[in-house]
Amino acid sequence: MPLIQIEQDSPEVIDSARILIAAMAEEVCKILTRGNEAAQIDKTRETAAVSGHLNAMQLHGLLSMDTYGDLIAEKVAAVRAAEAAVKG
Repeated sequence: MPLIQIEQDSPEVIDSARILIAAMAEEVCKILTRGNEAAQIDKTRETAAVSGHLNAMQLHGLLSMDTYGDLIAEKVAAVRAAEAAVKG
């Protein structure tokens, strides 16, 4: 089986991860403005999906552990910013 050369931490991969994080933050804002019980479940689902995506990228060698950690920190900060924006 031929080997495929993978460039770890390529700018395109990091940019796509950041686009995914930004979209998640926007969706979290929409979810939290509903203010009902289901919103918390939907927020958890949305943030877990992004974590899973980033984890898969790291496991497949597209992200180094350092970059993976940085992107997870960006995801957490994005969720906190979304929560703060909804609270006003």
